[in-house]
Amino acid sequence: MLAKVTDPDVDLLPALCRGESAALRRLMDRRLSTVHRLAYRLLGDEFEAEDVAQEAFLKLWKAAPEWEEGKAKLLTWLCRVATNACYDRLRKKRPDLPGETLDPTDERPSALSVIETRQRWDALQTAMMALPDKQRTALSLCYDQALPQREAATLMEMSEKAYESLLVRARKALKETVSDHV
Repeated sequence: MLAKVTDPDVDLLPALCRGESAALRRLMDRRLSTVHRLAYRLLGDEFEAEDVAQEAFLKLWKAAPEWEEGKAKLLTWLCRVATNACYDRLRKKRPDLPGETLDPTDERPSALSVIETRQRWDALQTAMMALPDKQRTALSLCYDQALPQREAATLMEMSEKAYESLLVRARKALKETVSDHV
């Protein structure tokens, strides 16, 4: 028997089930950036990530009337839907490795600092995109989403030990690849 899951977004569930768009907007205010960040990490493309995040929320909107409270957290479900959508897109066409990235957030960098930062970021993005999909997902859930191991393992439909092993392999592969490029 599965234990009931407590959901920090449970306050929005009744309104979502009734089809109230204001509840969806509030949930998107809370969780859109998390779902988008996961999709971006998996796809490496800002616009595709936006599409995937919107698809995930649209699926939740359609599934809300049949939602069974306590089975899963809304965020976990959204991340699972987004991950599956990313995998589908990756299977259809491997994206090009990222070449254009966001500017560094440091407000006073020197030109050399900007170039070095961009090179490190590009190396990291290239290394992330070269990882197998599941390793990239595990790293993103761990570092970008800061999910507990148990929740991330559940989301990836594997045991905690398998998830931990996947993280170890992903970190090792990422470290080797990045050290070769930097």
